[in-house]
Amino acid sequence: MQSSALCEAHSLVAKKSSLSDAILDYSELEWDKKLKYSSCILHLEASGVLRGGRLSSLSSQQKLSKLLHFFPNLQSINLSSNEVESIDGISACTSLKHLILHGNQLQKLPEEMVKVKGSIMTLDLSLGPLSFLPDFICEFRDLRQLKLGYTLVSELPKQIGNLTRLRILDLGSCPISSLPESFRRLLV
Repeated sequence: MQSSALCEAHSLVAKKSSLSDAILDYSELEWDKKLKYSSCILHLEASGVLRGGRLSSLSSQQKLSKLLHFFPNLQSINLSSNEVESIDGISACTSLKHLILHGNQLQKLPEEMVKVKGSIMTLDLSLGPLSFLPDFICEFRDLRQLKLGYTLVSELPKQIGNLTRLRILDLGSCPISSLPESFRRLLV
């Protein structure tokens, strides 16, 4: 039933040619009982973010991954203050500009994120156990905001200076003791 409801929801949404953002309030979607795709569509017609209630179970994480494939034109995803441990499937969202994941349980970023490097402008990973920022972040040439405050990140990638469009870099309360040489390019 869930699978057919998701397909039907996708079919209805696909008819809307200008839809690029989606609001899906997970607290209104009863994943473990029945997908209320009619309220899903109602929210999709509203203003613009994939946001969540609680995504703590593995099955909810898997459903999130599958759901992202139905909405490749999403521009904003906000899953703040959930228990998200992974964002597998994010590469399906090739138009993604804003990815807000603060207050989650992400410990690492998936390699597949490199597939959305050309569109990401905002990446908020603050308030979580993330301890390592992978080098591929330096390929996100349009990145304007990178929020890492209150994470366990202790060093920045050596090529962080390649992010020449970066305007906000939040490192508040991160255990960073030194900055890479390329960081100087961000100060110009």
